Amino acid sequence: MIIEAPSKITNTPVQRAFVRTRLIWQFYILAGLCSFVASSLGPMMPFLRTELHFNYTVTAYHFSAFALGVLISGTVGDRVMSLLGRKKAMWSGLAGVALGVATLLLGQNAAVTIFGIWLAGMCASIFGQVIDTVIAEQLGEQRTIAITETNIVTSICATIAPAAVGLFVAAGVNWRAPLAMLILSIATAYVIFGRNKIPESSESYKEQMHGNGKLAGAYWAYWFVILLGCASEWSIVFWSPDFLQNVAKMAKPEASAAVSAFFVAMMAGRILGSRLARSYNIRVLLPAAASFSLAGFFVFWLAPNPAINVVGLFLVGLGVANMYPLTLSAALGVVPEQVGLAASRMNMATGAAGLCAPLILGGIADRSGIYNAYGVVAVLLTLAVGAVFWANRLAVQEHLRLAELVDD
Repeated sequence: MIIEAPSKITNTPVQRAFVRTRLIWQFYILAGLCSFVASSLGPMMPFLRTELHFNYTVTAYHFSAFALGVLISGTVGDRVMSLLGRKKAMWSGLAGVALGVATLLLGQNAAVTIFGIWLAGMCASIFGQVIDTVIAEQLGEQRTIAITETNIVTSICATIAPAAVGLFVAAGVNWRAPLAMLILSIATAYVIFGRNKIPESSESYKEQMHGNGKLAGAYWAYWFVILLGCASEWSIVFWSPDFLQNVAKMAKPEASAAVSAFFVAMMAGRILGSRLARSYNIRVLLPAAASFSLAGFFVFWLAPNPAINVVGLFLVGLGVANMYPLTLSAALGVVPEQVGLAASRMNMATGAAGLCAPLILGGIADRSGIYNAYGVVAVLLTLAVGAVFWANRLAVQEHLRLAELVDD
């Protein structure tokens, strides 16, 4: 069997200049719009809860619905891309996001609003699978930069979304206005980008690198890293205000404001990661990011005073920022012939983490306090560090196997 050796099976640092084409800029902009949806849920939920008289349990169902949508997309995303083609799958996903947001904004009962958020989460995730697949196939060794920069854009939008909701409300405008503008933005994006071509899978490449439907063991090892990393990230985002208030003894407004240190660190970490990916191998950067996350978390968790708690929160955000983009890039690199399936299945990890981890942590906190509950995050991040080294070892073996196929 003769197989051309594609650069996309490597995890080497980039050897040539990274060029942001019109397609890449399109992906960045659209990813930012989808990120705005997820990041708006927390800030707008108190207003929705007041208007429709939801209790906290019903409110929590909305967050779970979004995560459930992401989880379900992980089982069907590759089939959607195969059935519709990538371009139709991408724009159908964005149309589904717009429809889900509109349903949320117009809904007058919990069943409708929960469905709207579920639809938006599932469709946004399918959109994300399309762009991850195209980036991995088209950019090869440069995929790490593009994936990391996509996450930089989503981090920026995640920072803007809460501010936008707050500013509109402070100006006397209904809290729905930013999300209504988002729907218009998606429609405008379609007018601007709708005719752009989205590369489909090469038939010759499919034939040369035909898979049996099973993803490599190295991929599943990286999948496990993302499960652990996202579970830790979700737990920190959901419960760090409560931790700072009840353990660090900060006032409630100060505790809420201090959490912004985590999001600022996420943005800074991804900018730094994008630069480092130009010079260093993923298998060097990923263990460093995971280890830094663990060290930062211990500073946050065990600090003796509030100032150091916040410093620790910043440090853990700096490390966690790059765990997802680096791990995703490494995972796609070991299954070059199955990137569509791989990108889809990865969302099962992120969805499961978002659905389960905060609930588990909250249950433990109800019984033994938030300080002891955060011990779970320490375990998750410790396991993640070990899993990174395990995954890297399996990845080396997988790349050697692919190299042997090239030589045959």
